[in-house]
Amino acid sequence: NLPCYRTGFPSRRGGDTTEFTLRIQQILSILLRHQDFLHEQQIADELAISKRTVQRELDYITTILAPYQLTLTRKKGAGLLLAGTPQARQRLADALNASGRVGLVR
Repeated sequence: NLPCYRTGFPSRRGGDTTEFTLRIQQILSILLRHQDFLHEQQIADELAISKRTVQRELDYITTILAPYQLTLTRKKGAGLLLAGTPQARQRLADALNASGRVGLVR
């Protein structure tokens, strides 16, 4: 079971739109913008949150990525990389934009 603050997330409503929390949207948007490895601390700094918060969210994000045929690659010393085809990355970007909170992904 997911912690109570994530109850019902991600959920399906109507069509194919997955709902994302704002923090998850922000982290995924950052990962989508970077084509190379980046460190958890870089994400934390950009969002003004702790590195540990980023780590907790990344653990959950890993499960979100599977339906999009994307993976989160972690490499010691290099950081994180959102790995997948351009088409898979675009599907995730489309889902983020369709979530309706903020158009974070260009």
